[in-house]
Amino acid sequence: MFSFLGKINDAARVVNTNSFMFYPCVYMFTMYDAYKYAEGENPRLSFVLFAFGVYFVTVGLMYSPKFGISIGPIWLPMLSLIPG
Repeated sequence: MFSFLGKINDAARVVNTNSFMFYPCVYMFTMYDAYKYAEGENPRLSFVLFAFGVYFVTVGLMYSPKFGISIGPIWLPMLSLIPG
């Protein structure tokens, strides 16, 4: 909540990044599952895109303390999804 309100210092102070490591996997799996069961033909290796997304978000989450308070524990993982 603090990150979305622009209070990055407060977000970095109260966040437990170890608990955040679980969320990207669950979120991307649900997106993949919805994509897999949607109508139409699915490519054979369509899961690879979602796996790269999970990897980059998790790496962004791990490196968020190294970038300092400027980006915060929420925004760096979200921005890391773009290359993933």
